[in-house]
Amino acid sequence: MTKGRVFTGYGISKGGKFVKQQLRVFYAPPKPGATTATAGSLFWCPPGQRTESPYCQLDLDQITDIILGKHTPVSSACSLVPFRARFADMCAAAGSAAPRRGDGC
Repeated sequence: MTKGRVFTGYGISKGGKFVKQQLRVFYAPPKPGATTATAGSLFWCPPGQRTESPYCQLDLDQITDIILGKHTPVSSACSLVPFRARFADMCAAAGSAAPRRGDGC
């Protein structure tokens, strides 16, 4: 997990259409003396990079549920709001047309 893998990320464009983009997702262990993210964090960035941005970070301590397969609510705009804001930051860093944080997210 520390090396990471390429996954497909989904979001919503400024025009309101669903977009997908390749993302590198990787695990980073907790920093020495950390009071948050004590289990480490997942980060995502464009493939070929390894960028630990706080805007593209999910602390493992925050995960309460994991939903896989056809039950994943990725196509529901309401369920995309928390994911959409973080994905938008990643897309903006990669030069995509996805909305930036605060642009309706």
